Amino acid sequence: KSGFTLAAVIRLGLGIGATTAIFSVGDAVLLRPLPFRAAARIVSVATFVNGPSGAGATAAMGLSLPDFQDVSKLTDAVGGSAAYSNDKYNFADPDGARELQVTRTTAGLFPVLGAPPVIGRTFGTSEMHEPLAVISYGLWVTSFNGDTTVLGRPISLDQKSFTIVGVMPAGFAFPDAATDVWVPIGFALTDAPAMAEVRMYRAFSTVLRLAPGASLGQLRRELDLLGTRISSSGEATSKFGSGESFAAYLLRDQVVGDARQPLLILVGAVVLVLLIACVNAANLLLARANAREKEFAVRRALGAGRGVIIRQLLVESVLLALSAAGVGLLVASVGLHVIAAQLPHGYVVGIDGAVLGFTLLLAVATGLGFGIVPALRASAPGLEQSLRDSTGGTGGRPRRRARNALVVSEVALALVLLVSSAL
Repeated sequence: KSGFTLAAVIRLGLGIGATTAIFSVGDAVLLRPLPFRAAARIVSVATFVNGPSGAGATAAMGLSLPDFQDVSKLTDAVGGSAAYSNDKYNFADPDGARELQVTRTTAGLFPVLGAPPVIGRTFGTSEMHEPLAVISYGLWVTSFNGDTTVLGRPISLDQKSFTIVGVMPAGFAFPDAATDVWVPIGFALTDAPAMAEVRMYRAFSTVLRLAPGASLGQLRRELDLLGTRISSSGEATSKFGSGESFAAYLLRDQVVGDARQPLLILVGAVVLVLLIACVNAANLLLARANAREKEFAVRRALGAGRGVIIRQLLVESVLLALSAAGVGLLVASVGLHVIAAQLPHGYVVGIDGAVLGFTLLLAVATGLGFGIVPALRASAPGLEQSLRDSTGGTGGRPRRRARNALVVSEVALALVLLVSSAL
């Protein structure tokens, strides 16, 4: 009995654990909104440039500052905008110098994202060339010990002193979780002042918030008109190509990127794994029910109804599945550590209330799913005959057919999973 329970729990635990892990990732990446205010109205804008001699549009690129300024003037569709770029700066930490990822941005970034600092402030439009810094919560804790008097203190980046004016809240990750510091965009122009005027320097990413009442379609139409005007002016012409067009995407679509399809494939794969585990458990339960046939026959002879036996067996299978769910949560927590590093833009995944609730429902549904066939077979009419037939021959052929059908189903599901994985 203990061997049967251990085998069933381990097999079901692997299936439930894999499903739980992928649910946690899918919930974070595909279902939950981005952790910004009204995230569904935040848009990312890119440019496309026609190649030389009509070679066609190149891949998406960033915007130049003149591009960004023109896009920001589309006030019917744009309610706020920000341009930014990333770089690595050397940080003079008391424990030793190390590199930090620094995002150089316009003042509109934090209002567009609807993300105020946890202490202090961000920088304003008139401070784009001031040596100010907003630091991440992680850097505040690790390098400044979470000291609330950090505001106004200097931070050395590439041997230049910046004044800390704000600290972002825990969990704020933009453009990704690796960002440690945000400084005004003016410092991106120090070594290349022409970037502020020349349209070919497409070095900045852009996010904007749709104006109240505006739609993504309206923004795209206005961007098409803007691209036509810029192309006609010849400002975007260079030896690399001529003409310019813009593309706008919801920030969520850009962040998720190519992760959606692999995640959906993984969902299909883990569902097959769980189904295989369920069929396997059903076969084990059917074999166990056959061994308990005399017990059920005696209970039927003493007046127990078929419903009573079915309820008992379903309760046993659900309890078995709940035990497997505990193993599955351990499997999921280990798997999530591996998966988290592969997620786009530093998504944070883990075992939270939603995942626990899903696992509980999954365990109950799984227990009912793999327990129903054995319960129906074990409580079938005619069990009393086994009291008179010590060989248990009556009904043996239907039982064998049921077990063979489960084996065939398990092999079929495994074959589908194997072929899909190979493809």
